[in-house]
Amino acid sequence: MHKTTFLGLTLVSICLAASSASAQTVVDFEDLQLGPESVVHGDPSQAPFVSNSVSFNRTWLTSYDCCPGAWAYSNQTDLTTGGAANPFSAYALPGGGGANGSANFGIANNFFLGDAVATLPAPTNIEGVYVTNTTYAYLAVADGNDGQAPGQPPLFVKGPFAADDWFLLEFIGLDSAGAETGRVPFYLADFRNGASQIIDDWTWVDLAGLGNNVNSIGFELSSTDTGMFGMNTPAYFAIDDLTLTNLAGDFDGDFVYSCQDVDSLVATIASGTNDVTFDLDGDNLVNQQDLAMWLATAGNATVGAAFLPGDVNLDGAVDGDDFVVWNAHKFTDNAAWCSGDLNADGAVNGVDFVAWNTYKFQSSDTLAVPEPRSLIFAVACVIALAGRLRRTCSVT
Repeated sequence: MHKTTFLGLTLVSICLAASSASAQTVVDFEDLQLGPESVVHGDPSQAPFVSNSVSFNRTWLTSYDCCPGAWAYSNQTDLTTGGAANPFSAYALPGGGGANGSANFGIANNFFLGDAVATLPAPTNIEGVYVTNTTYAYLAVADGNDGQAPGQPPLFVKGPFAADDWFLLEFIGLDSAGAETGRVPFYLADFRNGASQIIDDWTWVDLAGLGNNVNSIGFELSSTDTGMFGMNTPAYFAIDDLTLTNLAGDFDGDFVYSCQDVDSLVATIASGTNDVTFDLDGDNLVNQQDLAMWLATAGNATVGAAFLPGDVNLDGAVDGDDFVVWNAHKFTDNAAWCSGDLNADGAVNGVDFVAWNTYKFQSSDTLAVPEPRSLIFAVACVIALAGRLRRTCSVT
């Protein structure tokens, strides 16, 4: 389907206020390989692990050559063994395992603020996460069982929680400079004001309160059971299904605006299928208006201003590099922006050359919004060069 106009690619048509429902990335740890009833934790390399583009740090006490800290991923389901011998089981009744019937989950060891950190692939909003206690923490709070021999007093904890006790987890949003964007508290155990609750299954925590453009998440644990060295309650918790709001127009969910994203959009426009996945302006159509919105949204995030029609390689400037790409693909059926199909009609031809020529040697951050009359003239030239009207473009 070959369109004769360049509608939607002008900066005049861009409207950033409208948007369709945001897609999500769910960090469920199922992309990580584990044998039955096993765990992968920190080692001397202290290398982080990555699940669905989110990085989780891991630590090791190199001076003692021991003791994995920060994050681990696990599928262990032991709900009965207390103490430090069982720190990597999520306490989720009735049989353990991950959230929503899955196998894998993440375990954090976070004695001090900042021990465990989850770093996002790009600043975004966080919708929420499922949380539960570990068996180690749950049994210490519920029964005073922290690994002591039968009939013996607890090794470290004071015993079962009683009135006014609590075990608190705080989620801390951090921006790219490390400044706090917000905090969300969640009680893993709460015996205040007559309550008697210990989290014993996966519980959804809404993290909208962390604010916008969160770059990483820190955590802080505190408890009423403390001693001379700090908190006695085991400093562990489990998470699953951390849910992030994808960047609008990041269709492949990698938190980077790239040729893969815009080429998918252009191919959809050229096909005329109206796949709502690509409907950025919420009008139930996938057309050049959505392409205009993508250029504005992605450009502002990438180069600080809308990508220009003609910027084939998405570097923020319309120059000879873009012409080289157009020239390599000219007069071919190729529904891809980064191959030179700039009006999303499924072909690389004179229409697309006009887009390049109209903005050549200009950059996104210096171009003023064109006057409508200039844009009408550009469209007329596009049509003429496409051979659809037999006349010469001229300014009147």
